[in-house]
Amino acid sequence: MYEVPNYKTIIAYLKSRDWKIVGNNSRHCTMRPPKALKFEDDFVYRIALHTDAPDYKEYATRQVFSIAELYGEDKWTLLKLLSQSLDQIKEDVALKQALLANAS
Repeated sequence: MYEVPNYKTIIAYLKSRDWKIVGNNSRHCTMRPPKALKFEDDFVYRIALHTDAPDYKEYATRQVFSIAELYGEDKWTLLKLLSQSLDQIKEDVALKQALLANAS
């Protein structure tokens, strides 16, 4: 099944990797990478927010794949993760924590 990336989850993932939001409008969230990644000083990355755009799915999927490559992650695993809502991820984490708490 071809997943549709969730822009809120993509943004949260990048923030967890020390990316900073430097701008927002109705179409994009603009982020700047951490200095450790050694991009040019004026480099920004735009996350598409308009999910109804005809090319959103393809554009966002390509973003996820480029992020996976940047961090050495498996692109399909990251696509599956970043296609979930934040609430789905929280629920999954809670279930896994409960399982581990009760494991022998």
